[in-house]
Amino acid sequence: MKIKTKKSFLYSFIILIILLLIIPYALIKYNLHVLENRVVNYLVEEKGYQQNELQSVNGAFGKLPLLSVWVIFEDEPHIQYQYVERESIRQLAYTVSEQGKIANLNHHDIDTNKLLHYDSYDF
Repeated sequence: MKIKTKKSFLYSFIILIILLLIIPYALIKYNLHVLENRVVNYLVEEKGYQQNELQSVNGAFGKLPLLSVWVIFEDEPHIQYQYVERESIRQLAYTVSEQGKIANLNHHDIDTNKLLHYDSYDF
């Protein structure tokens, strides 16, 4: 009986550890997917963009902000814009995209007055 009890405990412990690893990962992926959809809806419904104007929309898990979405627009592929949800969807930042880095564009070379999709907000 003791061997069966030890095996049962071991199997239960392993399953618990696996669940503790999988559940947070699944929740983060789900929340990123929801945030991506909210950002797309914001850009289309509130800002007036067409879906085909968005080259890419990618959720990101980081330190601060914990969840954000990076958007690259078709007509400005060298810049990516970061969006977060704080009471509502807001553009938080911009940076050079991978395509911009390949073209040797530097963040310091960017003039915010010439950015096509830059929104300045006071948080």
